[in-house]
Amino acid sequence: MSPKYRKIPMPSKKITFKKGKNETVYVYHILKSFRNENGNPTSKEVLIGKKDLETGELIPNDRYFEIYPKENRYELPNEILSYGNFFAFFKLAEELGLTKTLMNHFSNDWEKILTTSIYIICEGNVMLYLEDWLENTYLPEEFKFSAKHSSEFFASISHDKKINFFRDWTNLRKEQEYIAYDITSISTYAKEIDLAEWGYNRDNDSLPQVNLGMFFGQTSHIPIFYNVYNGSVPDKSHLIFMMEHTQIFGIEKIKFVMDRGFLTQPNLKYMRDEGHHFIVPFPDSRAETPTLIEEVLPTIKTARNWIDSLQMYGTSVSHKLYDIDVKVHIYYDLDKRAHTEKKLYSHINSLEKKLEALGKPKRIPKQYKAFFDVEKEEEENKIEYEKNYDKIDGILQYAGFIVFVTSDISLTSEELLHIYKGRDGIEKHFDELKNELDFSRLHTHIDKTMEGKMFVAFIALILRSYLEMKIFANEETKKWTIKKVLLELEKIKLLTFSGTSKMFMPLTRKQKQILEALGITLELL
Repeated sequence: MSPKYRKIPMPSKKITFKKGKNETVYVYHILKSFRNENGNPTSKEVLIGKKDLETGELIPNDRYFEIYPKENRYELPNEILSYGNFFAFFKLAEELGLTKTLMNHFSNDWEKILTTSIYIICEGNVMLYLEDWLENTYLPEEFKFSAKHSSEFFASISHDKKINFFRDWTNLRKEQEYIAYDITSISTYAKEIDLAEWGYNRDNDSLPQVNLGMFFGQTSHIPIFYNVYNGSVPDKSHLIFMMEHTQIFGIEKIKFVMDRGFLTQPNLKYMRDEGHHFIVPFPDSRAETPTLIEEVLPTIKTARNWIDSLQMYGTSVSHKLYDIDVKVHIYYDLDKRAHTEKKLYSHINSLEKKLEALGKPKRIPKQYKAFFDVEKEEEENKIEYEKNYDKIDGILQYAGFIVFVTSDISLTSEELLHIYKGRDGIEKHFDELKNELDFSRLHTHIDKTMEGKMFVAFIALILRSYLEMKIFANEETKKWTIKKVLLELEKIKLLTFSGTSKMFMPLTRKQKQILEALGITLELL
């Protein structure tokens, strides 16, 4: 049974009433009365709650309990605990089927996993403050635990249980959608983590690292699976190993959206043999890129190739890549062309000014030779130069063109680019993992602890991603930051009286909008 919003007798002194929206009447306590600089009477006031229009009683807020002395209170709460964040993420986990999946495979620890993941969303990766957070958050009895040995808890999350969890979770998330795949690096100071090695670090950290590969649903924006592997292994080499997990989990004929770094012969042949489709940007550096663009050059800028939803031209040609039948989609973006032209000419003008001031150098730097024919005049002790217009035209020849390759022959040029643009979400989620969930560093020192903590972080990322999707899909909340949403949910308080009686603090308008956006109704768990 849900607790009621508790009402108390209206104070008889030092209060004023002010009307709000929809007949709401706010009650203020007068802290101090005085005259302003014009000699007019005024006062300093603080909001202490709302007036119940039916009974005339006060529905108090937190400030009421801070201001009024004990003898004037109707009844003091024994505890005032934060409730909103735990409640919201608990309900979202139930809705996703995440709670049931965790219960099936972590029967003794699922409450700890879920609770710790919510803590990570709210407070970050450092476990130092977990005990304080648990003490200040309302939790059902079965969710209460001691946080003093969090490292041992993370180490106890076994590999077999995680694999069985992923088997069920990936099958639960089998939407008919493309899957985005990407990799990020997570640095560490620890010396005891075997997977931590020196490698290409995407954050330019001069530290050993582990690599994290992850699958995301393109449409649902929900994390599906992750794998942690050695920090020195190149991205392109790991893809086949990552995709082989799809066989373990029983996922067939996946559609992948990937970065151009994964466009290798072994990767594409593996996907073809396994019946997977792929979308990959075609690198400008590939020898056949100019040939493919020239094939469509005479006809691409025609009305039949204009894609209004993308505001650019687009067409496609058939091609064989590593003996695989693919379709190459070529786009011409007028805005991208104009931007590239302006940027290039600005760069050339800057180089020309530097050339004028160069004097007589011992050698001519390469950067000038890309755009100018430069010669030394020994007798006059200076250099002579002129723009090489043929080189400049050659550089601009393919400006504004974007090329993609796909094995999904059924896709139109419009469909393909809309799908690929959705891939930006995985980079955003990686940014959230590192910055919002504070996983730019591992903050663990041994392999088992690291692996268990990454699993809890994965659960946290699922919940945060789902909340974000709902918040941004709602007209009332779509412009809010997730940090603002979490702060508002944290303010939803549950008060306990006499050990058994409970009530919620009155909800603010923002809190009501958030709960409505999430599709949940406040109740006692």
